[in-house]
Amino acid sequence: MTDSERQFGTTGTEQAPAEPTAQAPRRETSGWEGHVLPANTRRDEPSEGAGRGAGDESEEEHPERTPSGAALWFWWTVATALGWAIAGACVGAFVAGESATPLQYVFVPLTALFQWLLLRRHFARASWWLLATAVGSVVAGLFYAGLLALPEATFGPPTSGLRSGISDLTDGFALGVAQWLILRRSVRGAERWIPATVSPLAIFGWLDFQRGREAAEAIGFLTPGARVALAATNTAILGLLIGVLTGALLMRLVEEPRTEDGGQRTETAA
Repeated sequence: MTDSERQFGTTGTEQAPAEPTAQAPRRETSGWEGHVLPANTRRDEPSEGAGRGAGDESEEEHPERTPSGAALWFWWTVATALGWAIAGACVGAFVAGESATPLQYVFVPLTALFQWLLLRRHFARASWWLLATAVGSVVAGLFYAGLLALPEATFGPPTSGLRSGISDLTDGFALGVAQWLILRRSVRGAERWIPATVSPLAIFGWLDFQRGREAAEAIGFLTPGARVALAATNTAILGLLIGVLTGALLMRLVEEPRTEDGGQRTETAA
């Protein structure tokens, strides 16, 4: 190297150091990870998936959610009606038809069993649904026990329409709020779940209020099989109404995952 090169640095024939190559945009996973299954986030929409090879993400990583849309609505309605029918059949089999007792709430958590089988396909921690329904059932049962303790001079006999109507409303709120507390951790707009759950029970409550202080019609004369069938039919109708309303809401909620900061899912480039 000549003296001039030592003094002024490299010659023009030397190549300048290459600039660092720009890194490809990096996808940052948001707070919905672990709450909503990846297939619910529309990660594979054309606008987001442009430029990626078909083999970049395997089906095992992002399984197809099933069912969804109208299919989810249908199967949720079936699952809810079936769960309530089973719970009602258990009440008819193990609880005397002419008596009013909080023991019937022991079977209410069965209404969530088939619902959980569907929710586990969409939410990562769907097992909390079973616990929430059980807690809501306990709260409703305790309130009903307090309602039965009120004086007969005010609310009529234990099976009066007033007591039954109030119980219907509190049942809806207890279950709706307990399940909302679970949904709100994963999806946006979950507060709509409460009126969707209360509304069908409010219809039954309105029918009970029509009886006022009169006691419910005794069904002790029915055979055990007939009592089970009647209880299962009545609760299946209730479950059908609940399933229709909550299912219509659910098929929209699964498309609106919540991030840890309370917003919608976002994907940013770094």
